Amino acid sequence: MEKFEYFGGIPEIGIVPRAPHAGPLVRHVYEQEHGRGGFAGKVTHTYHLYPPNNWLPDETRVLDRRTWAPDWESPLGPLGGVLHALDVMSPDAPRDVYRGMARLVANATVAMNVTAPRAPMDYVFEHHSATLVFFIHQGGGTLETMFGPIEFRKGDFLIVPKGIAHRFELQPGPQSYWVYESFAGDPEKSEAPTTGQFITHSRSDYKFPRTLDTRNEAGRFEVVSKVAEVYTRRVHPTHPFDVVGWRGDYLPYKFAVEDVRPLSPTARTCRPRATRSSSSRAATSASSPCARSRRKGCGCRSSTETSTTSRRSATTSAISSAGAAWSRRGW
Repeated sequence: MEKFEYFGGIPEIGIVPRAPHAGPLVRHVYEQEHGRGGFAGKVTHTYHLYPPNNWLPDETRVLDRRTWAPDWESPLGPLGGVLHALDVMSPDAPRDVYRGMARLVANATVAMNVTAPRAPMDYVFEHHSATLVFFIHQGGGTLETMFGPIEFRKGDFLIVPKGIAHRFELQPGPQSYWVYESFAGDPEKSEAPTTGQFITHSRSDYKFPRTLDTRNEAGRFEVVSKVAEVYTRRVHPTHPFDVVGWRGDYLPYKFAVEDVRPLSPTARTCRPRATRSSSSRAATSASSPCARSRRKGCGCRSSTETSTTSRRSATTSAISSAGAAWSRRGW
């Protein structure tokens, strides 16, 4: 399951047919389509060992949100958000990522939550009303998905599109996350014709799953789905992560804060020419500004002046300023 082709068009991993919905492979596996726009927009096809809809109907239940996740949909009162967040950091009993979720503020398009998981997830979760954006303020672990695992650590963003089944496997130690629910759509930055794919916080920095962890297991596997304020539990006789291959671009991914570079005329969009094998040419490129600096309005400097150390210092300073308030409150 180590096969991946990220430079041949649409990303794909594992065993996939040459064309969707056709070929001898689809007679032996079950194809499932994931997307948000019907026949338009991003979409991914996954190929399962067992039918994705093989849950046990008699064991499907609607969960009581007041006991399953009491603070997630709780009414917003006049209590300050920071005090509410600090109270969440020390719950009465250990809870997992979602059962310990607490909402701080919300409107029609987005909600901001915090969670400090201290218990493992014994189920798989799906959010069918929003795309989830996690910021890992403390801790680390693995985000398990049917597309493959994504390891994360402090300072990472995790983006889980609407409807994608996943669960968290936590590392030992304290954990605290900021969690944003985007009800309006995916929080991606559109590429502009004048900037391309290698600008600051562009798609080139996204880390998608690159390996599969196919689970060919039988037993009782719970999946909890959230639609608006309703939580539903269903039970599958086979593991939901029984995927042997997938192809598409509707995927979960990771985005690290340390990959963000400050916006400036000397950032990625305006850099000296790449050095070549010749040492003399490399020395010339390293000491000369790019060709754009000779045109009016370009503020480029040499690569010596815009060293990696200075860019990293600027990024660290920005991150430290943004999190200063949290650190002072013991987060």
